[in-house]
Amino acid sequence: MFGMGLLTSLFKTTRPATPPQKVGFGFDHAVYTYDAQTYGVRDISLDLSCSNGNTAIIGLNGAGKSTLIDLMNGTLTPSSGKVTVEADGKSYDASHGGRAQIQRIVGTVQREADLYRLRHNVSIEQSIDELLRKYRLTTVQRLAIAGDALAKFSLDANMRTPLDELDGEQLHLFAIARAYAANPGVLLADEPMRGLDEISSRHVAHRLFTCGKPVVFATHNVDLIRNDEFNITRVIVMDEGEIAFDGEPASASAYYAQLIRSKYRQISSTQ
Repeated sequence: MFGMGLLTSLFKTTRPATPPQKVGFGFDHAVYTYDAQTYGVRDISLDLSCSNGNTAIIGLNGAGKSTLIDLMNGTLTPSSGKVTVEADGKSYDASHGGRAQIQRIVGTVQREADLYRLRHNVSIEQSIDELLRKYRLTTVQRLAIAGDALAKFSLDANMRTPLDELDGEQLHLFAIARAYAANPGVLLADEPMRGLDEISSRHVAHRLFTCGKPVVFATHNVDLIRNDEFNITRVIVMDEGEIAFDGEPASASAYYAQLIRSKYRQISSTQ
């Protein structure tokens, strides 16, 4: 009879020593509905390569940004159409058994609400160690990776700090470090600076966008996408579940400002 340790080891996977160098996402008429009358995204067709800078997804609340992110990382599968992840010439589809491979390729920066589901009475080093236990790594290897990831995001002095004792900026940095530790080919982040003041937002943005991995992220912050320091080369504007604009940051910012003005005019005309 197998012992529990052997059974557990059979289900472990390998943390990639070298992440894929070319990662992209393909949407082919993808639709996601939360119920019969609520669309997350509508008929999205998109090719998104992560080889040339960072990509922002902007839009108002309910525009479809979070749904798009969750389709990319395999958390959701489309109600119709197709979403694939391409990595170094291979294609993976979460609708057809590819979710595990996708989640090794894609590192998702957990939303704040999801972080609160983690154990709060352990240090942030232990929290990353627990994440890494699904890989075939020794304890020494896991702790070394956790330490490197925390140092990368200026949290090495807080390695022994429990999750619930971090301040807002540190909590956001920890979420990025945790995703980074699995050595993915790309990072996905939904509002990675949410709730932070301007100074903390800039600190977190600098660490995220200069970490050495391409980033696809959702945001409301138009000033952020225009900052040349963050190498944001493509901006997708979402509106009512559809792609309203897809282009470079300056043009996207102008389009988004015009979109917001038109929304205000619509509200004013109905009052």
